[in-house]
Amino acid sequence: MPPGSIQLTPSGLPLVLLPDAGPTGGYPVLAVVATADRGVVGQARPGGLVRFRVTDLDAARAAERERRHVLAAGATRLGRPDPWDD
Repeated sequence: MPPGSIQLTPSGLPLVLLPDAGPTGGYPVLAVVATADRGVVGQARPGGLVRFRVTDLDAARAAERERRHVLAAGATRLGRPDPWDD
């Protein structure tokens, strides 16, 4: 299962699989959380309210580029090299 997969459990509650998830799942997959948003979802409290919004691939990629830009700017302010500059 790709990280961020949203599965629908028999109770009707969504289950988001993050990097520590197994290679297969047992429930239907409804969608996948965009890479840029996985950190936010991963910090949600159990039972907390999470709202999902439909997006397209271009918007998801733009959000990930922006997230990396913000992280790189923070690293620069700390005097460290850009972690995304390969």
